[in-house]
Amino acid sequence: MQKRCIDDTGRIVIPVDIRKQLNISNGDEIVFNVENNHLILYKENNSSYNLVKAIRTFIKHYYGLKYKDVLITEVNLLNIYNYLDKYIKCNILNNSDVK
Repeated sequence: MQKRCIDDTGRIVIPVDIRKQLNISNGDEIVFNVENNHLILYKENNSSYNLVKAIRTFIKHYYGLKYKDVLITEVNLLNIYNYLDKYIKCNILNNSDVK
């Protein structure tokens, strides 16, 4: 975990290693969102974040869990994606060749 101070104009610097890890470049738009008293930052076009948020919301409502109790990691997201891809191909597109 890394910490940064907010300057007198309200700015913070995202550490270089985190920018590289998340592929954040100069000029990228960053969205600020507050969920369960936590600040979440993500790139405007980050469809993975939107998918995770949709899945967490579905699980929260369907299973009656608290939002903070639903942790979806990158591995879980990949497994969910693979399952949905196979499901759609088999059941919606009627592609019987999918295993």
